[in-house]
Amino acid sequence: MAGTVLPASLTRKGTDSLRAWLSHAGDRVLVEHNDEAAREPGKIVTVATGKIVKLPAADDLEGFSGDGDEALATRHNNDNTTTLVAHGLDGHSVAKVPPQVVMNASTRALSADGHTVAVLIGGNADTRVPPKLRLYDLTTDRLSAAVTLPLRPDATVYLAHWTGEGSLTVKAHTGGDEKPTVVRVLTVDTTTGAVKPADTFTVTARNYTWLTAGE
Repeated sequence: MAGTVLPASLTRKGTDSLRAWLSHAGDRVLVEHNDEAAREPGKIVTVATGKIVKLPAADDLEGFSGDGDEALATRHNNDNTTTLVAHGLDGHSVAKVPPQVVMNASTRALSADGHTVAVLIGGNADTRVPPKLRLYDLTTDRLSAAVTLPLRPDATVYLAHWTGEGSLTVKAHTGGDEKPTVVRVLTVDTTTGAVKPADTFTVTARNYTWLTAGE
């Protein structure tokens, strides 16, 4: 398999502080240097052409949209609020200061439409409330009703990504702390609210670290 050498400027500051995301189609790479001193702008790189789109250095990146045409980011403001931003490849962006429930989410994921954000809300083991999913629209500021996920209240929802129009993959885990970790994968039809288990597997306590597809 032939590889593509990415621009050397992406690692000008080395790789210790580098964070990178690959788009779902594998055709773009999103990178940022996760340091505060002399911070560089984030970059979206189109692999086939090497074209680079720079993003504001003040923004903290969160990943690609479902089709890889946008990047989701947060920006901390001087008035102690946080702006959620979807940056497009053409330089256009959509931004809002969202409700606190959106910013306090366990994880977020941007849809291929460039403005719908999946908001995964952690559960509460003390009150026995399981994790929930809500949708937030960056253009209208609308927040949908919550969909309860078929997970234990102590489950940690740590990853979500869109796999198509209205289709979302959610991953959560329980256990750990010298106990086996159980990972559960759900598929959510955000149009109908239907949630289906897609996969479950166990990571033994002997594993120091682990990753699943999409991380």
